Amino acid sequence: MFKVCPQCNYIYDGKKWFQDDELLKKINRHNEAQKMLCTACKRIRDKIACGIVYLEADFLKQKEEEVKKFIRKEEEVEQSRNHLSRILRIYWDNNKLVVETINQQLAVHIGKKMKKMYGGHLEITGGQSGHHSRGEDDREEVIVKWHL
Repeated sequence: MFKVCPQCNYIYDGKKWFQDDELLKKINRHNEAQKMLCTACKRIRDKIACGIVYLEADFLKQKEEEVKKFIRKEEEVEQSRNHLSRILRIYWDNNKLVVETINQQLAVHIGKKMKKMYGGHLEITGGQSGHHSRGEDDREEVIVKWHL
């Protein structure tokens, strides 16, 4: 029996969470699923941030919407690889744009993409610098700092 997350409609097959719209339609049509929050939606509900990205550059306030759109696009890219790659929230803290993620890999990915796109300096600390498996129990926080 499959389990389906009522928040994001990801499907659990007993091994991993994944997205499959056709299978979801079939499961719903035959009422073959148990409802259960996925790991990602639980972390979002509980506000568990395992990655924090601090972005600091003079142009960020002027290009805020463009940068946020870029970050959300990178979230989509990483989420296609790992259902835990989700952003908890994006907010301003003084002159820094802060991105909280529910896993380490997305935080590291965003930092690296910002460096590739705009140059600057990147520092990654904690969580073994985000360089371990894509497992669901990566709860140690990684801090990513990017600035021009």
